Amino acid sequence: MLQKEVFGPGGTGSRKPIPYEISLIKPTLGHFHQCTHIFESQLAPVLQANFFWGIVGVLLQLTARDSQALSKIPRMLKSLSYKAEAFKRHYSASSQENLDETNETKWIIATDLRPLSSLQRHHNNTIYPGFFNRLNTFEKIDQAHGRDGSTPSFRSTALFGLGGIGKSSIAARYIEREIEEKKYNAMFWVYGETKSSLRQSSTDIALRLKLPGLELVANGRFSEAIEPLLTLALIKRDKDARVFSAALVYHAFPKQSDATNKNQLYQPWTQCNGCLQYLLYLKDNFKEERRHSKKFKASSLFCELLKDCQRYLYEINALRELEDVCGVNFLAVETLGDKEPAIDIKASTLSHQASMYENIGKVEQAIELNTKGYNMRLEEKPLKGGLGGFEQNLAYNYNSANQHETALTWFEKSRDTWIAWNVKEGRKEDWPTVTKKNTARCLVYLGKHGEALTLLDTSIKEFKQEIPLNWAMLAYTYFVLDVLERRRDRPKAAEANFME
Repeated sequence: MLQKEVFGPGGTGSRKPIPYEISLIKPTLGHFHQCTHIFESQLAPVLQANFFWGIVGVLLQLTARDSQALSKIPRMLKSLSYKAEAFKRHYSASSQENLDETNETKWIIATDLRPLSSLQRHHNNTIYPGFFNRLNTFEKIDQAHGRDGSTPSFRSTALFGLGGIGKSSIAARYIEREIEEKKYNAMFWVYGETKSSLRQSSTDIALRLKLPGLELVANGRFSEAIEPLLTLALIKRDKDARVFSAALVYHAFPKQSDATNKNQLYQPWTQCNGCLQYLLYLKDNFKEERRHSKKFKASSLFCELLKDCQRYLYEINALRELEDVCGVNFLAVETLGDKEPAIDIKASTLSHQASMYENIGKVEQAIELNTKGYNMRLEEKPLKGGLGGFEQNLAYNYNSANQHETALTWFEKSRDTWIAWNVKEGRKEDWPTVTKKNTARCLVYLGKHGEALTLLDTSIKEFKQEIPLNWAMLAYTYFVLDVLERRRDRPKAAEANFME
């Protein structure tokens, strides 16, 4: 139905031409259909995919209207379809013995939607029901690689063409055939979208093969594997003090500010993502070095970098990575000689852990962690602006726990703390728009609709004035307004706010 609506003929001649970018994703919808069919018919018979297709339809409508969306949404949908296709192949090849692994993979795709190298490395005995004979293509690849007896000087082959015509399927099926015929000793799938992803894939391969020079030595000093990063000034090493710090990555990674409650990174996601693989690599190496030598130390710069990364991982819902980064940061901060920044970093990390727990429904643990971090903030002399942020976080936790009266008390504390802090710093007597929006959400649940509406109107106005636009918080404010209108039995107004 969706393909007919989007790609079908207009009939009356009134339909506007479909943008070229949208027309390219028509095969993508086929991948989505096959994947949702597996869920509906085999994995979860009670699951209805209507919601998913409705979201895709809304995205396509937005793409047709907005030039900025036209450059982003089709690419996003195509990227998602690759994961759907990889899941379908993996599921088809799975037997009852590895059903647990399939279920785990299914869950990751449904909640995470990030590149899954584990899926794309499972090529053995994969079934491709829609794969047609491409022997001519295989012969050309063999010829390029010198498999036909020739000796070409350059043994690299590129498959190119429009999206959805089967480039990835050809490559995967070719790999299957070569492995079945034992023509290669090893094959690897790498991500070639960017230079950094290609470089990281090559690094992963070298580590998997345990190539000479990549081993970490037991005395706590860095191995040769770190030298390229040192050359690029990504990290600095003090051999005598055995101190590990980040340099270029820290300055490249976007910063948050607790002092002004500008502790969100929604706008610079692309920049954060470009640094992420380097940061996680540094994190893993620090953990390994620390395991070999308890004398190995981190710098405050490295801990600050992990703290900023924690916020980004929370925003993109990468909760597994967030849990690991928080754990490493707790480990790293214990090695700091200066206790003042250590307390600040610990408190922020506790806050990020609390957000993670609330996100998975463990709100009581979130309250416990935020309370611990709040008490640490209270011990800081002088008090810092982040205190109001902790009060807001505790209020949000209590709101999620349906303790709305307690939540409102904490929101009012946060408001007063922020106003006092802004006055002290010589700024306007005001409090953060985010806190106003969250307070309005609490007031909705308490049935104080008039007060909630006033705060929501103010929040929308202030968010729209921010440069750059805080799109994530503005969207959530409209969502809260939607909830309010539904409680006031105004379904049309609720729908309008939801669509906005």
